[in-house]
This record gives sequence, C-alpha cells and structure tokens, in this order.
Amino acid sequence: MGELAAGLLAGLLHVWLGADHLAALAPAAAAAARRPWAPALRWALAHAAGTVLPLSLLLAGPPLAARAAAGGWAAEAAGGALLASVGLQHLWRQRRRHPHARAAGGLHATLDPASSRPLPAVFGFMHGLAGAGTLAPLLLGLAVADPMRPARVLSGFVLGSTGAMLLFCSGVHRFHACCRSRSEHQAHLFQASLGVLSLSVGAYWLADSIRPLLAG
Repeated sequence: MGELAAGLLAGLLHVWLGADHLAALAPAAAAAARRPWAPALRWALAHAAGTVLPLSLLLAGPPLAARAAAGGWAAEAAGGALLASVGLQHLWRQRRRHPHARAAGGLHATLDPASSRPLPAVFGFMHGLAGAGTLAPLLLGLAVADPMRPARVLSGFVLGSTGAMLLFCSGVHRFHACCRSRSEHQAHLFQASLGVLSLSVGAYWLADSIRPLLAG
C-alpha cells in the first residue's frame, strides 16, 4: 500500500504543480456547457496511455527506450505550440463573444465547440510522455527488488492525476458559472484570462523545449 499511496500523491502533485496541465484544461472546463468532468476524463485516459507506453518500452529494452527519449523534445515542442494556439483560439472566441461585439452584430461563438473536444486527449498524451521521463528512474529502481512495485506506483499515479484533474475542471467550471451569475462581463474577463494563461504557458513551453537545440 505504501507504493500505491506514494504514486497517488505523486499524481496529485504532478497535476496541481504543473502549469501546463492546468492551462491546457482550464479553457475547456470553463467553456463546457455541461459535463465539465468530460474534458478531464479524456485528458486522464490519454495521460495514462502516454505515461505507460514509454515506460513499457523502457522495460522492453534500452534501444527502444533510447528511440523514445530521442523524440521527447519534439513532443514537448509540439505540446507548447498546440497550447499556445489553443490560447489564441480561445481569446479569439472571447473577442467574438464580448457583449459589445454582440451588440454591434458580431457572431456568437458556441460555449462548447465540438472541434475542441479531442484537444484534452492530445494534451493528456503529450503530458504523459513528458511525465514518464521523471518516473522512469524511480520505477526502474523499484523493479530491481520487486517487479510488481512499479505497477503499484504507476496505478496510484494514474488515479491521483485523474482525481486531481477532475477536481480542477469541476472547480473551474463552478467558478465560471459563479461569474456568469453575477454578470456576463465578469464571465468574459475570466474566460479571457484563461486564454492569456494558455497562450503564455504554451509559448514558454515551446521556447523551453527548443532552447537546447538553439544552444547547440
């Protein structure tokens, strides 16, 4: 049970201390017309897959692990670029949804666009790939004493990260609903701030991932 509890705590901290995780899901959670847990669940399932896949390759043999690690920077760069583009798209939608824009005859953007539904899963898979590199040394060390210990840690990690993201998305959705109950302007400002957050974190993530290439 010790390994399961440790993995659970690691999963919670992995989500709540990762600005990229929160920035990726916050716009979708706030914009969801219903079922705010759905983006979190899609993210969690893809995150689990992205975490387990490279770790399985690592246990299968060093050559496969080396190939997976070699493409890690590309996944990081793609994740940053995608997150920044989501922030820009979210800001554009909020511009069209601004009360003044609607009064002037602007189009009203939907709150729960179907085109953005696959994005939580894409982000989850990318985040899982990135997190696997952090877990790999720990799991390899545990596997020396007991092959089942890594499985217990990984199970706890998946449960913890899933629960943390479900709580976060529900909280963002509730806060947005509270803002809308007060005024449409407050809801618009909150949504716009989430777009700025996604854009900023995505730009930093992209720059940080390609910095070693530029330095070399």
